[in-house]
Amino acid sequence: MLVQEEIAIYSKYESQIRDNIFIVLNARKGLSSKVYHDIILLSGFKKEQIAQLFNTSAKTITRYTQENKNLDIVSSEHALKIIALFRKGTEIFGELEAFRRWIQKIKTLDMDILPEYWSDHNNYPICQKIGDKWIQNFESCVLRVPSAIIKNEFNYLINHQHQDFTRLKIVDVEDFEFDLQIKEN
Repeated sequence: MLVQEEIAIYSKYESQIRDNIFIVLNARKGLSSKVYHDIILLSGFKKEQIAQLFNTSAKTITRYTQENKNLDIVSSEHALKIIALFRKGTEIFGELEAFRRWIQKIKTLDMDILPEYWSDHNNYPICQKIGDKWIQNFESCVLRVPSAIIKNEFNYLINHQHQDFTRLKIVDVEDFEFDLQIKEN
């Protein structure tokens, strides 16, 4: 990807990804499905990989783009967060290509190995065994897993025993306010 294309994409979304509040407010408006193309250009991922990030199919992405449909609120928020992530990664690594190489090292959990109702607390031991196997096999330093609490969100597990662990750096810290409405009584 040419640096000019990268700059053009970041510029196009700059006002929408200024901070988390802007991301949420702009997501409510719904983004043009053309954002998929911009994410493919930025990330270097294939359409099928992008589809997986959005819990949809490559065919749906193609249809939405051809029909010039807008994304729903959740997908719009994800898209803006992905663009913000790549902008921040480019800033930290000094260039987009360096960030792309790094992000490819993050392994994403294959959803096919999870039980059907994996997010049910009765299935947590099965999920924990999968995590234990990942740690013991040193497959990667970071594993992207689906959130059991917030649908369409992800958590990142860090293997502190992996050889790349010492290369990880905390570059930003944000407070997390737990929504008491989802707390079990």
